[in-house]
Amino acid sequence: MPPGFQVAGPLPARGYRHLERLHPLVGERSSVLNSLPLSRCLPGRLGCAPGPVSVFSAKTEYGLVALVELAAAYASGERLQTGEICGRHGMPERYLEQMLTALRKGGFLVSVRGPRGGYQLTRSPDQITVAEVEDCLERDARSDREDRSRTVEFRVLEGVAQRAQHARRAVLEATTLAHLLLERDSLRQPSPMFYI
Repeated sequence: MPPGFQVAGPLPARGYRHLERLHPLVGERSSVLNSLPLSRCLPGRLGCAPGPVSVFSAKTEYGLVALVELAAAYASGERLQTGEICGRHGMPERYLEQMLTALRKGGFLVSVRGPRGGYQLTRSPDQITVAEVEDCLERDARSDREDRSRTVEFRVLEGVAQRAQHARRAVLEATTLAHLLLERDSLRQPSPMFYI
């Protein structure tokens, strides 16, 4: 495991076994999710010694939080309105509306107008990956780095960054809204009480 990172708890065996061999920089039996500083990717599972690290932009974070809510409502066929989602999470309604509009145009959501209207997922939560959502919401994002010739040292760092990005991408492609919903539900369960 890279120095400076500590595992706050084991990952559930279910659903993540296939990720163990994806990252070449960690031990044979280590999980990708336990080896990367993705403290916000799966809340409560990882801790970073210097402090929390966000792996998503605010845009993607808000979009994913809304999609987890919609994933929870998917089985019942319930529609959720923007104001309802914002009220639960303290998000600005106008900003979230922009994210939901982008996701609707990207084919992830359908919207119905009117007092009983709202948003619904167009696909099952286990068929929508975090990588797809990020691609949709970050489509217009551009790198602020200049594309110029760099020294060998810069190229070495770029190589490390590319390997980290590939490992991150593998995690996001293997994680669906259904995984996030399971993780949320497990964190909501009360901790067991022990009596002496």
